[in-house]
Amino acid sequence: MATTYDVGDMVRLSVTFLTVAGATADPSKVYLDVQTPDGGIGYSTYSGGTTEIIRSATGDYYRDVIATGAGLYEYRWHSTGTVHTAEEGWFSVRSKRVQ
Repeated sequence: MATTYDVGDMVRLSVTFLTVAGATADPSKVYLDVQTPDGGIGYSTYSGGTTEIIRSATGDYYRDVIATGAGLYEYRWHSTGTVHTAEEGWFSVRSKRVQ
C-alpha cells in the first residue's frame, strides 16, 4: 500500500512469506532492497542473527527505513531457500514545507 510521508519519518516496511499452500513460513534468507529518490540502493539481509531486518513471527519480517529525502522510494522483498517469493512496493516522501 503506497502512502505519503514527510522527510524524517521512520517508515516500516513489512512482509509475510507464504508457502504455495498459503501457510506462513520462514525462508532460509530474506532480502530487502530499497531504492531512494536519488537512485541509490540499500541492501539488507536476514539470515538468523542480523538486526537490519527483524523477524516478528513465523514468516513475518520488517525493517524500519528513515525517509532522508523527498521523492519516490521503491522496495523489493525477496527470499531464498525453503520459501521462494518476492513482493515489491513503493512510498513517497514530500518535501519539507518549513525550512
